[in-house]
Amino acid sequence: MKQYVSIIFKLKDEIQRAVLNYNLSNAGVESIEEREDDVIAYFGVEEWEEAKSELDLDGIDYEVVLVKNENWNAKWEASFEPVNINDFCYVRAPFHPESEKAGLIDIILEPKMAFGTAHHETTYMMMSEMKEIKFEGEYVFDYGCGTAILSILAEKLGASGIYAIDIEENAVENAKYNAEINGCEKITCEQKTLEETDEFAYDIILANINRGVLLNSAKPLKNYLKPGGVLLLSGILREDEDLVLDAYKAEGYTFVHSIQKGEWKCVKLSVSI
Repeated sequence: MKQYVSIIFKLKDEIQRAVLNYNLSNAGVESIEEREDDVIAYFGVEEWEEAKSELDLDGIDYEVVLVKNENWNAKWEASFEPVNINDFCYVRAPFHPESEKAGLIDIILEPKMAFGTAHHETTYMMMSEMKEIKFEGEYVFDYGCGTAILSILAEKLGASGIYAIDIEENAVENAKYNAEINGCEKITCEQKTLEETDEFAYDIILANINRGVLLNSAKPLKNYLKPGGVLLLSGILREDEDLVLDAYKAEGYTFVHSIQKGEWKCVKLSVSI
């Protein structure tokens, strides 16, 4: 039977918490438990050995404890709560009932180990901003799709086609499953890097990734966005906003506005016609 470990991270401040939670969400974590002074992450033993070499844990004290075998599906179900995004859409797991509030876009999600459940500030902000963007009849590029939550919302908002990529195999598999259970038929999802992706002039690009990838993508992403198109970015810490904006402005993007939730920012940019 598979063995699991719990890693108890002792945190100094909320910035450290925000960065750790974001990195954990991209590192194959099975479950995360938030407490006042620490965060407990649960990994398979083998997955933890791989993840700890990729996580930036400098300055973070942590303890690793081997845990007893238990029903991990039940544990995940107990920790996954539905999310109401500004009375606009409702994100829930398959075992949750639909929202009692009428008129919300219903999104069913089984995140498994992929990032993007609307619980994280970055995903929440991306979805909030999508409410204000015209998707009907548009073609969308979801760069780093994770669970495909943004692709699913784009289709439900009327997009004509969505192309989603992620470098992680398990994310792509999960994205395809989530698209299927939501009845989506306009999403194509593939395991690729940006460099491996054929260029196409999309109307909208959605990129909820991290600072390093966003900085490296400022120039090549222009080859995927049509004149007058919209670029929505998140995965940006508050103190990194100017750095990211400078990189994109240098490539000819126009800053529209940004919003903040917790320590994170979401930025809307455009390309002039």
